[in-house]
Amino acid sequence: MKTNYNSTTLARLAFLLALTVIQLVSFVMPAVAEPITLPKLAGDWQGTLFIDGGCGLGTKLLSFNLDSTGEGSVSASYHTPGCGDNVETGTIQITALGTDGNGTAELNFGGTLFGFDIQVSPNAQVFNMVDIIDPANYEEGSAIRQVAPTISQLAGAWQATLFIDGGCGVGTKVVSFRLNSTGEGAASASYHTPGCGDNEQTGTMRITSLNAGGIGTAQLDFSGTVFKFNIQVSPNAQTFNMVDVVDANNYDEGLAVRQGSASLTQLAGSWQATLLIDGGCGIGTKLVAFDLNSSGEGRAVGLYHTPECGDSDQAGTMTITSLNSDGSGTAQLNFGGSAVFNFVIQVSGNHQVFNMVDVTDSGNYDEGSAVLL
Repeated sequence: MKTNYNSTTLARLAFLLALTVIQLVSFVMPAVAEPITLPKLAGDWQGTLFIDGGCGLGTKLLSFNLDSTGEGSVSASYHTPGCGDNVETGTIQITALGTDGNGTAELNFGGTLFGFDIQVSPNAQVFNMVDIIDPANYEEGSAIRQVAPTISQLAGAWQATLFIDGGCGVGTKVVSFRLNSTGEGAASASYHTPGCGDNEQTGTMRITSLNAGGIGTAQLDFSGTVFKFNIQVSPNAQTFNMVDVVDANNYDEGLAVRQGSASLTQLAGSWQATLLIDGGCGIGTKLVAFDLNSSGEGRAVGLYHTPECGDSDQAGTMTITSLNSDGSGTAQLNFGGSAVFNFVIQVSGNHQVFNMVDVTDSGNYDEGSAVLL
């Protein structure tokens, strides 16, 4: 599908960036981060996406290499109900990149183009991705750089947020788990689905393989109900993305974040969140630019890309409503009236990424991640 960056879209993005800069200056003046440049992104990456398009809801795993100009080859594994499982090869290009890590990227599979808004983390190890411009395509996820962690480096407490589609329909899931030095441990999950309501399960989480580049596999086992994931661990072993591209009739994708320590003042700054959503306008994607002050509050602007309500903007507020010393907490997006979204979050130990999942609001199923500018 041809990607067109029209003047309306560019104007919206410019407004978002202007808002975040203005709000940031008003509230807090953090230390200046090292500029993000294309050469800093050079290397091998793995991306995971939840997708909705011509083949229906599904998941996609991307493996790609970027050169010093932000271009490279990519291979994609698709897992969809309408077209089955298949593989494609093509190219990826970072089409724009600001020194704050905010930019755009394009995937090209033989002339079929997907345009993404991205936000690269300050340490250039993670970037989120969301398609909010291509008609009838709704894709959201994250990419993580490949560098060599070990299983023992993953020992500790984690929280994963997932967008899911399976026997209970489209929904969201938050999984809390602890890994020992061999990559195994207990897990508990809270489900939020239209078909089966809200419920909880306990089981185990296991890293089933991990190679020298941080690429591996993991398995969640809830009393014999098993979900198998491809994962990519970040170089600092603070995050890993997860995607199920093998289990028949299960389509799960999200981000796991290690529990560390965090305070509201450490979150002050400008952020971009990308979300896959399902609500009154059907399954779509959402890009939210927001600032946080030292109290965890600030203005927010959201760009929606949905099949039933089209593309639209909303302005409101973002608030970190609670934050524990281990970085787990809750947040709220408020776009006025009934447009209030409540999230469970987990902040990474370096305070550059947090995942987000709505597992409480009736009729709303939102999941994604926020990355610091």
